[in-house]
Amino acid sequence: MKKIVTLLCFIIASACLNADAATLVDRFHVCTVASRDGENLQKLVHSCKQHQIDLDVVGMNRPYWKNGTKLVRLKEYLQDLPDDDIVMFVDAFDVLIVGDKEVILDKFLQMNSPFIMSAEKNCFPFEWLAPEFPESPTAFKYPNSGSFIGYVKVLKEWLEALAPINKNASDQGQISKQFIKGPKFFTFDYTCELFLPLFMVEDSEVVIDLESGVVRCLPTNSTPYVIHANGKSFSFYDTVYTQLVKEQAKA
Repeated sequence: MKKIVTLLCFIIASACLNADAATLVDRFHVCTVASRDGENLQKLVHSCKQHQIDLDVVGMNRPYWKNGTKLVRLKEYLQDLPDDDIVMFVDAFDVLIVGDKEVILDKFLQMNSPFIMSAEKNCFPFEWLAPEFPESPTAFKYPNSGSFIGYVKVLKEWLEALAPINKNASDQGQISKQFIKGPKFFTFDYTCELFLPLFMVEDSEVVIDLESGVVRCLPTNSTPYVIHANGKSFSFYDTVYTQLVKEQAKA
């Protein structure tokens, strides 16, 4: 199984080298899972619209058990998509997107991996699993299930490896255990090139560049496009929304 996954990833990664962001825009999907509307979901929608991104909200008015529900709904969502399309998943109620499709896809292709998972500083929900994860060049070391991007075929294979998905359990916990058990479907965004989970990130480590319209993560010298207020770290999230979404929309 591990050899099959490795070969699959190599084939898709090779295809990446022959593509560019412009040719992939029409095959790029951004989705979230939510059973209800809310102020922060509308903030996410607003941030997407500002960057001409159509957000697919999956599971509206349907049962939501615990966070494992996100994996169940994502699996349903992927069924009707071509294998060579690209999907970026983000959480519904604590995420903002601050880049357009082209820059997100361009960065994804530069990273040369068919499936990239957000990395955070905290090993949640199973702290005791921390020693099992590989070393990271930064403080961002552990999987964060609130944002990831990949080719549909690889995402489908990964979700099959997670089966049986427990809708009543933590999605991040299930993802962590599967990664450790293997096979390893995804690589980590250790340097926050695409994704910035804010939990345990100090205010002094992030700045908003109003002139360029980007967020800068100083420890990794990167400009991530998906800002995630995981662990209720909403202070900087609110500032990003005010300065890069709300105020920019007025300009």
